[in-house]
Amino acid sequence: MWHMADAPRVHDARDCRKMRIAEKIHRIENVKGAHCYLVDTAEGLLLIDAGLPGNGDRIIQYVEGIGRRPDALKYIVLTHSDLDHSGSAADVRLRTGAKIAIHRDDVDVLAGRKPPRKLRGFLGLIFRLFSTFMKVSPVEPDIVLNDGDRIACLLVIHTPGHTPGSICLVDQENKIVFSGDAMLCDEEGKIIMHRPSFTLDERQAVQSAERIKVLGFRMLLPGHHAMWIDRSGQ
Repeated sequence: MWHMADAPRVHDARDCRKMRIAEKIHRIENVKGAHCYLVDTAEGLLLIDAGLPGNGDRIIQYVEGIGRRPDALKYIVLTHSDLDHSGSAADVRLRTGAKIAIHRDDVDVLAGRKPPRKLRGFLGLIFRLFSTFMKVSPVEPDIVLNDGDRIACLLVIHTPGHTPGSICLVDQENKIVFSGDAMLCDEEGKIIMHRPSFTLDERQAVQSAERIKVLGFRMLLPGHHAMWIDRSGQ
């Protein structure tokens, strides 16, 4: 674990259930699976991850709740292909016309041409059993992403390790990183580089974490657990 020392502190994930996280950035509350973030860009709304199957209604309701029509959603960007991040993507695309984007190295898993990675240990067994009951139809993405691409206002950073095609999305102007499962944060303000039982390639995961660290972010919005905000300048 990498400890963010001194003044910065963490916000519990519950703190942002009913609030805007930052200007033009929302975290959609009460979704199942991974956190889902909504970003208001010049090109329209952009959804980062869609959680487990069954979140479609909640995502659409949230979009309407902030005064926007469902067709204002233009992109669904998946940080990786795991079911808890991608499960509702096809449903939301069908109901909004948004385009699904994912890194090229996770396309075949999302599209059903390759099996999902096999996780290790007890947690891996639980995840496999859970996934058996939550199977969804294969999804062909509309946009295939590569390292260094831009989608709307966000820079794509390839951060493999958790999965081959894991990515982070970076708002460079505001120094915000949407880290998916490539980097998490606990309630004590410690950055969790990776969880071995949920990591396909530990060497790559460590290298990816080092790459994220040098981005100089002031806000980390991960796929699970708490978010981290640097308040040292306040």
